[in-house]
Amino acid sequence: EAGIAQKAEALVSHLARSPVGADVSCFLPLIEHFAAKGDVPRAEEWLRCLAMPPGLCQNSDRPCPRTGNTCEALAQGFAAAAWSAGRAHGLAEAELWGVKADEWPGAARGGLVHDAVICVCAQASDVEVAKYWVARRDEVIRIASGSPGKFEGRSALVAEMPMAYSTLLDLCAAQADLKGIEAWYSLLMAEGGIPEPRSFLRAVRAFAKEGDIPGAERWLRRAQKLGLSLGVSGHNAVLATLAKQIGCCSDAAKQAEQWLYHMSTQGVDPDVVSFNIVLSAFARCGMLGDAESLIGAMVARGIEPDTATLSTAMQACAKGKEAQRAERLFKLIASRGSVHMDAVCHNMLIDVFVKVGNADRAQKWLDDMHSCGVKPSTVSHTTVLHAHARNGDVDAAERGISQMLRDGVAANVVTYSAMVQAYGKAGNLQGAEKWFSHMMREGITPNMVSFSVLLNVCAKNGDADRAERWLQAMCNAGIVPNEVCYNNVIDACAKCGHAERAESWLRKLEEEASAGRRCSPVDDSLPLVCPHSAPGTAQPRCLEPTRQSYTSAAQAFAVQARWTDVQRLFSDMETRGTCMDEVSLTVLLSAYARARPRERDRAQAAFRHYHSEGGLITRPPVRVLRGILGNKRCSALLADLGLDAMDR
Repeated sequence: EAGIAQKAEALVSHLARSPVGADVSCFLPLIEHFAAKGDVPRAEEWLRCLAMPPGLCQNSDRPCPRTGNTCEALAQGFAAAAWSAGRAHGLAEAELWGVKADEWPGAARGGLVHDAVICVCAQASDVEVAKYWVARRDEVIRIASGSPGKFEGRSALVAEMPMAYSTLLDLCAAQADLKGIEAWYSLLMAEGGIPEPRSFLRAVRAFAKEGDIPGAERWLRRAQKLGLSLGVSGHNAVLATLAKQIGCCSDAAKQAEQWLYHMSTQGVDPDVVSFNIVLSAFARCGMLGDAESLIGAMVARGIEPDTATLSTAMQACAKGKEAQRAERLFKLIASRGSVHMDAVCHNMLIDVFVKVGNADRAQKWLDDMHSCGVKPSTVSHTTVLHAHARNGDVDAAERGISQMLRDGVAANVVTYSAMVQAYGKAGNLQGAEKWFSHMMREGITPNMVSFSVLLNVCAKNGDADRAERWLQAMCNAGIVPNEVCYNNVIDACAKCGHAERAESWLRKLEEEASAGRRCSPVDDSLPLVCPHSAPGTAQPRCLEPTRQSYTSAAQAFAVQARWTDVQRLFSDMETRGTCMDEVSLTVLLSAYARARPRERDRAQAAFRHYHSEGGLITRPPVRVLRGILGNKRCSALLADLGLDAMDR
């Protein structure tokens, strides 16, 4: 230990030749020392001493143990070398001694050196190599028909093996290696060890995560049989797995509920996490009645709901459009006093009423926040403004933002975009521009959504000049317009009868796409302002004209009966890999209908071709086709195509 190896060697040599003699325990420190130092020749020299039969010691210059089993001594020596070298230099050095032991007669007997390497594998977190050395050890023992337990003097590894097996068990649990978990458990129990409670818990979670519920239950029973308490965590792991597997199956959700109540029969009291897991299962399945009953049972057991309970309940009610149930559950949880009903909690309920289209009730709960001593946040006000915007109720929106500013709550870009949308929904372009300009005067930078909302208002009003001006302002602000923005400008040009102007913007979009221009994505419909949307979640992508881009431009030519231009645009669209839909077909047929004379044969051919390509046939294009072909010819065509239902 002091690093004076030569003195240690002299002492062992002197002791071995003295009347007292030396046993194996005197040699092992030297072997461990030289192995740890990487001095393989010196370590091997002392291993050779252990290999000498005791009867030859007196007639040899080499010291050796006075008594003992030579094979056992050599096996202990190699195990000591592998263990010491592995701890000092890593797994590769331990394996080196394991390989050497196989080459020395009797050195690998009993598998002691293999045990040492396995312990080093555990320290190195290498499960696969550990499995390999277990297999080698078992083969050595099988051939020798021996057992490590027949050897004495394994004190150096007796304490290490259970810990090694337990570590390897934990590693397999982390890797969800279920067979490995069971194998290391068997080896651990054979060594007389018992996994720690955390190992049982990890095993339960691993089996549960892989969907092996019987396996998870087996590990719970094992822990219980050994008197180990895993608490509620182990049962919650199984419960969570059941909940995740259910999808939208009500029977499986009920199975999760049964497991919840089964916990009590096992002496484990469910906690709030347990109930929330099942609550989430009911929520995903739309089982709102069961969800409400579960919260009632939870409260009856004296388990107080938490914020997660409230959030899950509100989201479920919003999805199921059951605002009254949401209100009832909100009041129940609030009455318990366990959840601090702050602005975030109230926002959840307000959002439910907004999603079901009940702006008045959303406004009521916003007003009630003041009486409850809760200061509404920007999200609180903006969520209600969003409801008024969807209804086009500009008066309510004006009152709402005025109250917001009086309360000293700062408006943000989402707030002002809601105001723009409110006026846009009402068809009031000047009002929309007023609030957009006010936002910029307040120093708030418009984003993609706010510009898209304003451009949509311009499109609805058919104001191409304003649409082009705002698109240019958007570019000047450093925001790359996306397809929705371009589509709004194309639509605005089309509605005011400027077909060539609409096509020029379509070609501009094509040029941007060909140049690989990237933008932030927005839904290809009117962007609804959502104050709860997470910023930065959408990834920039390349621009690409949409079907609506071509259809809007084609509509401008269709109203002028310029069917050749409509054909040309849709041909370009299909060349770019976008097929026609029922709206595109309707626009094309309307161009043929407006032509003089009407292009009956072309209309019939276009309809047949669209049907042959598997396009969806709806009533609008059929009505236009009937106007072109007449009832008799149209009915015959529909019958020929097997579309008799469309003829009724």
